[in-house]
Amino acid sequence: MSNNVIVVADRETEFKSINTIKLVGSIVHKFRPRSNVITITLAVGQTGTERVEYPNVTFYGDNAAIIDDTMEVKPGQYPRVCISAMIQTMRRNTADGPRYFQNIIGLELRRAPTNMERLTGQMDIGSHKLQSCNEVCLLGEVVNIYEIERADRDTPIGTIVTLKTVDNGKVNFPKVTCFGSVSRAASRLKSGDRACLTGHIQTKYKRAAGDEKGTRFESVIGSEVSKV
Repeated sequence: MSNNVIVVADRETEFKSINTIKLVGSIVHKFRPRSNVITITLAVGQTGTERVEYPNVTFYGDNAAIIDDTMEVKPGQYPRVCISAMIQTMRRNTADGPRYFQNIIGLELRRAPTNMERLTGQMDIGSHKLQSCNEVCLLGEVVNIYEIERADRDTPIGTIVTLKTVDNGKVNFPKVTCFGSVSRAASRLKSGDRACLTGHIQTKYKRAAGDEKGTRFESVIGSEVSKV
């Protein structure tokens, strides 16, 4: 009898998470606090509405210098770009205890083609802008579900779902805020479920007493949710 023993074992397929943002819009501002960091503000229209969102996207490393050198922003000249990004979450200790923040981290930026360039593959033709895009897709493990309550309502007005994603070995915990029928679907999820949520970036200002400028922040607003 051969001493060689072959053992075949079924292995569970590795669960891959998704943490992606796709944006098409115009750069209206850029800020470079350090040589290896640049934050750009995009104006991104919402399809079918007159609403415009202004998400901040931060790039690091060599990309920061390239973007700063090639993307000139001035009145009447707002470069239109396509961006691939992800949500990165961070914990900060404050006087009120630990707080969690999520930022949009850019992975790729390229000039947005005109619609004619997109259709033909030719360069420097056409004048119709590529349609705006504001899409978020998250797939991961549900770690927390929080219902948004208001004193004048008997039922929750929304649901916030926190997912765990693993991106190149780094763990992030993006949050998605859901309303209406999407909120009801999200509330049926349980901790430990694997779920996919899609949506868009919404920007808002929050002003504290005595703060004239206020703070702008981005939220992910869910449009569809499904257990996977």
